[in-house]
Amino acid sequence: MTAGGFPFTLTPPVPQAAPAPDGTVELKQETDAEFAQRVKPKLAEIEVVREDKYRVYCWRRKIGSIAFTLLAPFTGFIDYVLLFTDRITSHGDKHHGGITLALAGALYYWATQPKRDYVRVYKHEIMPRIARVLGLQSYRVAGFIPEADMEPSKIVPSHNRYHSEDYFEGVYKGASVRFAQIRLKQESGSGKDRHETTVFSGLALLVDMPKNKFYGTTIMLRNHMKLFEWFEEKSIGLKRANLVDPAFEKKYTVFTSDQVEARYLLDPMMIEKVQNLAVIYKATDVRLSYFDHKVLVLLACKRDLFEPPDISIPSTDIDGLMELKNEVQRTLELIDCVDNFLSRDDRPGPAAEGQGEGQGQDAQDGG
Repeated sequence: MTAGGFPFTLTPPVPQAAPAPDGTVELKQETDAEFAQRVKPKLAEIEVVREDKYRVYCWRRKIGSIAFTLLAPFTGFIDYVLLFTDRITSHGDKHHGGITLALAGALYYWATQPKRDYVRVYKHEIMPRIARVLGLQSYRVAGFIPEADMEPSKIVPSHNRYHSEDYFEGVYKGASVRFAQIRLKQESGSGKDRHETTVFSGLALLVDMPKNKFYGTTIMLRNHMKLFEWFEEKSIGLKRANLVDPAFEKKYTVFTSDQVEARYLLDPMMIEKVQNLAVIYKATDVRLSYFDHKVLVLLACKRDLFEPPDISIPSTDIDGLMELKNEVQRTLELIDCVDNFLSRDDRPGPAAEGQGEGQGQDAQDGG
């Protein structure tokens, strides 16, 4: 039996890795070469799909180009008539063109459908295996982090539309880990006045450490104009942190309810990891929040994340497989920094909670 016209049956999700006694899923002791050898038979099956879909894609691309060349003059003329004549509807609204644009969009969607089919098969078969070899328990193409879990972080941009894909979940070094590629949009107006703006597109990483709790809330944002920073400080209800790295403060602004803890959280090692990830992902914006017992990282980037090699590249290409694996692995590196902080002997204690706002003494009295 085949699924969706593909020459092999899509396999069910990879079983979850067995947890260690403390609940942690440890990284498998498997080299890249061993991993590539293990998934090689599956890549060979996917290659059959790729070759078929690539032939269909090339044919559709040619037909689509011919169809657009033949039809565009007619749709362009209709657009001209609708846009530049004085015909007015009974509601007083002018007719709008756009038929040529709609034609181009429809042909493009039709021509590229085989590429999306191939990506779906590759992700369904390979991404769960990548997740499992890195110690993560599950991967879902259309999974998502609940908005309610991210909202208290104070770094999620205002939005009213939320889209998520490539969702990973698992337990890493005792912490619950969830990350995905998300898009946040703000939609306003309706009908012909409807307007949609993308306010964030990129990686969202949420780490939940139930056995540890931060004494305050600390967030890191890219520097803006002084006026915007003033508004941010007033709206989030936190004070600007005084750090000791002038170069870092030129790029980022940190707000916190605990000055002492903020300096420990954003130590040189953590700062270096954040900057390295920003370079790797070519991030246009970086946001970081420590709140309750969670850490949320938002990395805005223009390119799609966790995407398989292009359909023109053979599925058996090991370099493409390793790049996908490395991209997922790099995302977990920030968790190592957080884990290092929580295990440090010089971590500030509860007495630092709310320092600078009259809460530190209350914490001491409560002890």
